[in-house]
Amino acid sequence: GTKLKPEDKSKLLGKRSERPAYTELVDVWSAGVIAHYLVLGEHPFQTWDALLSGKLSMDEEKWMHLPLARRMVETALVPDEALRPSARQVLQAQWLPPPRRGGG
Repeated sequence: GTKLKPEDKSKLLGKRSERPAYTELVDVWSAGVIAHYLVLGEHPFQTWDALLSGKLSMDEEKWMHLPLARRMVETALVPDEALRPSARQVLQAQWLPPPRRGGG
């Protein structure tokens, strides 16, 4: 493939670090938002301040029958990336109930 020359790389990245600004953990956070919306039909953060502070809207009654899914969403939406699970960990976790057999 084509490689960037150092001078082109610095133009592209500017003065910032050469490290990518985002990692897969941003995708994990996004998956948590999507999972919350798919399960409950509502956004996990009710206000902009809640989003910035990481304060989730986790209605106990609505999550009562899906404790493993709730736990996955809560951990995926942890504001501190260092505490958030990797995509592999999320995929390997058993957070969805087994499919029902017959007529479901």
